[in-house]
Amino acid sequence: MTGRRKVTAAVVTAPGGEFSPAEVELDEPRPAEVLVGVEAVGMCHADRLSLARKLGATRALNATRTDVVAGIAGLSGGGADRVLESSGVPAVFRQAVQATATGGMTGVVGAPPFGTTAPLDVADLVNNSRRVVGIVEGRSDPPRFLPAPARLVADGSLPVHELITTYPLRDITAAAAAMAAGTVIKPVLLPGQESS
Repeated sequence: MTGRRKVTAAVVTAPGGEFSPAEVELDEPRPAEVLVGVEAVGMCHADRLSLARKLGATRALNATRTDVVAGIAGLSGGGADRVLESSGVPAVFRQAVQATATGGMTGVVGAPPFGTTAPLDVADLVNNSRRVVGIVEGRSDPPRFLPAPARLVADGSLPVHELITTYPLRDITAAAAAMAAGTVIKPVLLPGQESS
């Protein structure tokens, strides 16, 4: 029997809501498994791969320097049994499906605007018996679920402070620019707060 490890995962707790980090417990990767953090990393994003490792990823791939599909195939012995796509970027969704092993499942929590499409090779999907599943709130019951991540934040187990940067609401343009530039992971707007 393998051990357990705590990792931080993105969860959505309300329809159309923002992703929030929550600590979850997973079995340690078995010999043919790896927990991979993938990030499109530029000069301003360099710390994200380090943060992924710090938060539980056993391997990290820089999508600007690595063929992610081939990288995941190499790390997992042919493809991952389960892939969670959280970016909402159609090209990344396609890579997630391609990185899924035969008989595996791609869970999709990243939601681009309505009407956004992503081309997939349907024959590849069918011939490899891959499944794609959309996930909203993970079918959670918010009144029962939310206390658990709140406790993790309160006891310091969930390092939200490492994932967010706060801005007063009036600095929404600066927050959007920082997000677009990749200098912050998750900008959070605080109504009523004065500029610092």
